[in-house]
Amino acid sequence: MVREAGERFGSTFNERQADIFNAFISNSSLIDVPLGGYKFTWTDKWGSKMSKLDRFLVSESFYDAFPHTIGVILEKGTPDHRPILLKEHSVDYGPTPFRFFHSWFELDGFHKLIEDTWKCDGIVEANGLVSFKKKLQNLKRVIRDWIATKKHESTKMKQDHVLRLATIDAKIDNGIANDLDFENRRESIKVLGDIDRLEASDLAQKARIKWAMEGDENTSY
Repeated sequence: MVREAGERFGSTFNERQADIFNAFISNSSLIDVPLGGYKFTWTDKWGSKMSKLDRFLVSESFYDAFPHTIGVILEKGTPDHRPILLKEHSVDYGPTPFRFFHSWFELDGFHKLIEDTWKCDGIVEANGLVSFKKKLQNLKRVIRDWIATKKHESTKMKQDHVLRLATIDAKIDNGIANDLDFENRRESIKVLGDIDRLEASDLAQKARIKWAMEGDENTSY
């Protein structure tokens, strides 16, 4: 199944089927791992028709556990399909780089954290450049710790609201839900929606960073 017109050559592109496939990937929160090597994974025996029919779809948790995962389209032998390989490409570039996510601006208290940390870090240096460097290093450390705490709180909140939602839905199924239950249900749905939106924003930014670092693997075709 192809996702866009550029993944098919010499045959008709079915936009409706592609939309259904893309919706499935999006609704399932799956990541389409970029494939390097070749542009197409299938070719007919005359070479007049080619498509990208094979791909790796992984979950967000898999991507977080193996952030350096890449896919490669290998040389084609006798079969009409090129084999694809999933591997983790890890290079030691030193300390983990500090990545700033846009979603952090939407977290309560983040702006104040930045302002207070910058003003009250207690760093005193005669050399302005040295002072600036140390202030940035301290700010990154404070942000990392603060974000780690927020992520833990968000995970706990998500678990609590998922459980509350399941409990309320069970009461609705049994016909014993009251007005407060429905109000709490709306609140839980909103909270979970906000959490999912921020998580999706971070995931999209991660994907853009990964794409920018690896480049467009199709340009070499």
